[in-house]
Amino acid sequence: TPGKLYTIEVFAVSGTGDNKTGSARESTTVRTKPNAPQSFTGETLGTTSIGLNWTEPDGDNGATFDKYRITYFRTDDSQTVMINETSSTSFSLTELSPGVLYSISLFAVSHEPNVTVSEEAGILSVRTRPLPPTNVTFSDVGIDPTTQLNASWGASETDCVNAYRLTIEDLRTKSVWPVNRTDHATTSEIISDLIPGRVYKIIVYAICSEVVRSESYGSEEREKRTQADQPTDLEEISATNTSVTVRWTPPDTGKFDGYKVSYGAPEIIQIDNTSVSETIISNLTPGQLYTVEVVAFSGDVDSAKDSQDVRTIPNPAGDINVPNDDDVTTRNITLTWEAATGGVRTGYEVIYTPDGGSALTTVIVPDGTTTASAPEALTPGKLYTIEVFAVSGTGDNKTGSARESTTVRT
Repeated sequence: TPGKLYTIEVFAVSGTGDNKTGSARESTTVRTKPNAPQSFTGETLGTTSIGLNWTEPDGDNGATFDKYRITYFRTDDSQTVMINETSSTSFSLTELSPGVLYSISLFAVSHEPNVTVSEEAGILSVRTRPLPPTNVTFSDVGIDPTTQLNASWGASETDCVNAYRLTIEDLRTKSVWPVNRTDHATTSEIISDLIPGRVYKIIVYAICSEVVRSESYGSEEREKRTQADQPTDLEEISATNTSVTVRWTPPDTGKFDGYKVSYGAPEIIQIDNTSVSETIISNLTPGQLYTVEVVAFSGDVDSAKDSQDVRTIPNPAGDINVPNDDDVTTRNITLTWEAATGGVRTGYEVIYTPDGGSALTTVIVPDGTTTASAPEALTPGKLYTIEVFAVSGTGDNKTGSARESTTVRT
């Protein structure tokens, strides 16, 4: 019977039947080997532990045993064998080294005395988990931040690591997909085909895949939001002395929460409504040039900006003075007016238009000058409408005030 202690006697005999005699007996005690444990399995529990499970040996016919013996060693150091004993059908090996492959054997051990050990229940090769990657960070260098993330991490300190695996989760849809990085030397990954303005959660795992595969616990979870898509076609649609109305085209794709409009002032206009794509900027200086910028925002991440220069309308010139006799000749009318007040301007424009005709001439004078004439350009005895308005800027950015006018005959 397996695991049983037997007394074995040996003696010499002579003859047969009634005439048989036997010598003095020599004896010894010997124990049979117990049956081996069954269903021996192992699993990695962590970076420094391995869990083992099995079932009892076959107990038929009175087979017996006392306990179990576990022997194990690092496969890269087979000279050092470690031993543990237990009476349970499970055991955890602890204080192991991360990412190391261990060879593990299990035996049943008989009662004392004359202890015997069963055959091996099996030899397991189990690797502890490697240490995880560290310090996951993100960079916008070399990518389109609306649809890509550039993730990098610190290499695992475990020697066996030869690959990494990333998982990316869209926190809005809860969809998760993996990215495998088979090159241990590369500790970064550009993740593409993302959606603008979405938050993604990234976890990085270290992998030891030679002989027996083992994967680390995940790195610290990191979240990163892609940049919202950019608004476009920013334009001015109207202006007054102290306000400008602008509008733009919303982003084409992705998610965003609203817009921010800036114009060089400390205040920023925030619009928390994605269906609104225009705004009025108020309390501005007359005749001033402003650079207006609009971005879409998603969470705390702003899109690339669209910008446009706009200018408010300058304040108008003051009252026109009635010309005296010395100011009017047969071919010329000299006009004076009160200066515009407040704001910014580059000067004034004075337009002479004959009665029943089109504008004849425009006289431009710099700011600070409040007189103008059209030397020898007019027709004797003709009635002229003369308009004066303040202007600010030049070219496409020039704006003009409301016009002051008078009629004078040469």
